[in-house]
Amino acid sequence: MAIGFLEALSALINGKYLQDRNESTLIAAIKTHIILGSIIYSDEWKEYQKINELEMYTHYTINNSEGFAKPISGIHTNTIKGTWNALKSKIDWHYYNQEQLLLQIYEFQWRRSNKSDIGTRGFQLLKYYID
Repeated sequence: MAIGFLEALSALINGKYLQDRNESTLIAAIKTHIILGSIIYSDEWKEYQKINELEMYTHYTINNSEGFAKPISGIHTNTIKGTWNALKSKIDWHYYNQEQLLLQIYEFQWRRSNKSDIGTRGFQLLKYYID
């Protein structure tokens, strides 16, 4: 299972591949990859409900059957949904093993996070590995 975290202010993406979809794996990923005190927006998938018990995070949910946003509060999952849709359109998930899929996710998140300056960033990355 792939899971994605999107930092709202910087639009930085962090994608991870998880071995399974159970609650304990998801909670461990959140504790590892999301800064304490963060606000988490998610849909109402049952495995996300345990986030409400984590006192170090504020958790808001969106009922996707009613839409991807709550207009009055401004809470939405549009950005992460759009990001996942863009990733899904670039990868044929059925032809990759776990390691290849993870590399595809990392490449996507790097390209997305550096899209405004991809030429300079790519050169810096190449120079880093050559030197």
